[in-house]
Amino acid sequence: PLKGVRGSVRLSNVSYQYSAEGKKVLDHFSHEFLPGSFTAVLGETGAGKTTLLRIMLRLVEPQAGEVEAPPLRAFSYVPQGNTLFSGSIRENLRIGNPEATSQQMFEALHVAQADFVRDLPRGLDTMCGEGGGGLSEGQAQRVAIARAILRPCSILLLDEATSALDVDTERAVLMAIREHYADTTIIFVTHRLSAVQFATDEIHMKST
Repeated sequence: PLKGVRGSVRLSNVSYQYSAEGKKVLDHFSHEFLPGSFTAVLGETGAGKTTLLRIMLRLVEPQAGEVEAPPLRAFSYVPQGNTLFSGSIRENLRIGNPEATSQQMFEALHVAQADFVRDLPRGLDTMCGEGGGGLSEGQAQRVAIARAILRPCSILLLDEATSALDVDTERAVLMAIREHYADTTIIFVTHRLSAVQFATDEIHMKST
């Protein structure tokens, strides 16, 4: 975990809706994410899973309720979709930690089950287009996870971060993350019930 920062988040009676006329995405939601816990957040599309993470990251403000969370520097975040930019794999990884060495990058890639980078002709200097062009969607997701792993944090947020991976690869990634982040709070948004086996806690969200 980030030195001196506890990985705990408490939400108390949090409500959020995108417009005054719209339905509430979250309605009096309460939960405490404890340091070192691994929470699987499940639910159908539109149930507020991503909104929950956006509230923790202070990207949106709830209309009601209280949020107790550490500073933004305590978080590392893998959002939905392909978030790599045009440049080399090395340049993409340095977004997570500008001072990371090649060895640290390969270690993070190993945790993310992205050892394929070692076998590429240019390795870390392999170029990829915006959105990970040149890599498969699953490869790009694993590089994005490695980028998040390189960032020192107390809380790791994964928003459908393994959606392009097959079940076996996802299992390997989650097991490695659990081992690597033994003392870090992990919040994993997913549609896959199979991911629950790695969780110490689970939240099932429903559309209001």
